[in-house]
Amino acid sequence: MKVAFVIEYFLPFSAGGAEWSTFYIAKLLKEKNVKVVILTPNFGAPKEEILDGIKILRYPFYKRLTSTSTFPGNFAFTNPLWIFWSTLFLFFKLRKENPDIIHVQGKYSVPPAMLANIFLKKPVVATVRDYILVCNYGLCLFQRNKACNLKEYFFKDFRKYYQNYVENKKLTTLFLNLLYAVWGRFSRNFLKFFINRVDLIIAISHKVGSILKANGIVRPIKVIYNPYIFTNPNSRKKENFILFVGRLTYGKGLPILLEAYKKVRRKYPKTRLVIIGSGPLSQKVKEAAKVDKKISYLGHLEHSQVFAYYQKAKLVVVPSYWPDPLPRVGLEALSFATPVVFTKNTGLVEVIREGVFGYGSENDAKSLAKTIIKSLNRNSFLQKNIIQNYSELKNFNQKLVSEHLDIYRKLVR
Repeated sequence: MKVAFVIEYFLPFSAGGAEWSTFYIAKLLKEKNVKVVILTPNFGAPKEEILDGIKILRYPFYKRLTSTSTFPGNFAFTNPLWIFWSTLFLFFKLRKENPDIIHVQGKYSVPPAMLANIFLKKPVVATVRDYILVCNYGLCLFQRNKACNLKEYFFKDFRKYYQNYVENKKLTTLFLNLLYAVWGRFSRNFLKFFINRVDLIIAISHKVGSILKANGIVRPIKVIYNPYIFTNPNSRKKENFILFVGRLTYGKGLPILLEAYKKVRRKYPKTRLVIIGSGPLSQKVKEAAKVDKKISYLGHLEHSQVFAYYQKAKLVVVPSYWPDPLPRVGLEALSFATPVVFTKNTGLVEVIREGVFGYGSENDAKSLAKTIIKSLNRNSFLQKNIIQNYSELKNFNQKLVSEHLDIYRKLVR
């Protein structure tokens, strides 16, 4: 069997977890003798490449990126030129590769992949990892599953987004963000139109699946979690710090974490907080680090560099305020036998065993502080649990790859 993965942003470029999840599932499928080819735009990498046995074909693109962590922006992947350009190149690449299945791994690649497939008539699967298909801001989903209407979108979501995510607030940025908001609403409907024409949707958590169903996504949905390549954990002694890795945003829970840490310090005055990432709240984190010398802000680090901190941390905290679909940080931490504290409104509640690998918290500072203190109190116990149950984590991937194969086989019959 041969599968073509289509994604708009792929390694060595990585702004989030989708690129690594796509790579890991490709590797797992390869181990099952499935041929995988990845089709992606070329932002400044080799035209063709073999990465750990996975064939990568990059088609010409009109934009070059100077940093592998830079994301071109939503407009770059929703404008008419992107649709036409990618449809054309995907058609020729797919016709030449002739896969049995087209598996779209990035939401912005769904329209061009579907258009390219009009004459190819291959089964199409799409993995959905966030909520842009139902609301491009997603702030309305913090407290409910139903997305905002048009009035709420502009008078509530846009206002909250501008307040919490736009750093340089002035008249020109307000005007530009209003234009982006209008385009974002249109592109959401455009994406939704095409996603409702794929053969099957894979949602990376039950939370994602329920939100999609509540907002007019009518295609069959199968929940399959993100994969991660688990190797034998290193049981080295942990250092006395808790770790946050991710975008520094309101939705990722940075304000909650900083407030909770003040309470944690009263119980554990020597425990440090290490923060890795970048985003709109980076200045707020820098200011907090100036006031409290136990807070270390390292900025953005490469993926491989972050692993060293996972290995040394006593605890990894995922304090998301929004309904984070399935933060990869939690799985990455477990691979280094590091316990995880996570908010219960995230997809991690579905995959991390409560009281065995870590603890869940409500998404407020008081509850988060109590849960962090509880996890520090039982840190050695949690670490031992992860190591003793590590075979369970390894089997986690085998189940995921089997579920992918079942879907592919049913669609190509």
